[in-house]
Amino acid sequence: MKQMTTTVTARIAPEMRAAVEPILASNGVTLSEFMRLCLVRLRDDGVMPFEIPQASRDLKKSTAALMAAM
Repeated sequence: MKQMTTTVTARIAPEMRAAVEPILASNGVTLSEFMRLCLVRLRDDGVMPFEIPQASRDLKKSTAALMAAM
């Protein structure tokens, strides 16, 4: 396997990590492997491996606009 040369850090609540790790483990993957699989799908297929609801995209735009206005 090619050596990993970049570290990506994601900030998530401890409760979120505790909730998802057993689900991932039951599917035979770690949290790091899941993140890597998502990125590979994005790179190879040019699409997100899941749908992002419009409300989340709208919230992100609204937050960015508020931060820019400050």
